[in-house]
Amino acid sequence: MSSPTRLVKAWVALGALSLTLAFPLAVTGKTPKPSWTCIAGVCLGHSRAALDDRYGPSAPDIPSRTVRVQGGRIWACFWRCTNAVTEDGFTYFGGTMRPTNRLLTVSTCSRIVRLPDGTEPGTRTPLGNRWNGYRRITREGGQVGWERLVSRGANETKVTLSVVGGRVRCVYLERVP
Repeated sequence: MSSPTRLVKAWVALGALSLTLAFPLAVTGKTPKPSWTCIAGVCLGHSRAALDDRYGPSAPDIPSRTVRVQGGRIWACFWRCTNAVTEDGFTYFGGTMRPTNRLLTVSTCSRIVRLPDGTEPGTRTPLGNRWNGYRRITREGGQVGWERLVSRGANETKVTLSVVGGRVRCVYLERVP
């Protein structure tokens, strides 16, 4: 095989790999199942033991963990994790309260989630105060976001969207007590 042919094949392989990493849904053709409570099969209410069985064990007393799934990663929290928890498990509200054994928050910035209303990372957002059942909020640090409460039976889920450049950046699902 000639050197230019090898070079072309290498560039094609590198291009395919970079597309797979950047746009996993487009390459794999898999569309996430719409849900208000799950991201790529990691659901609010799942037990710590269920996550350990599926993704490998983690320390039993930490309040959150990162789960790697095809196409991205999910932050799974056994605590109300909004800006209060770090992965070391020790910097949360002074350390006096302990995490639960069920997932209370799941979130991702990867394109592995689609909500039943069609919202997903990359969705364009408008400038108004209300949109698609969401209300505009100001998040910590002055960052714009959107929030919506969704009721399914006895459970209520708070859906929060972070926005960068007029597009949804991350999706946060939280079990409301």
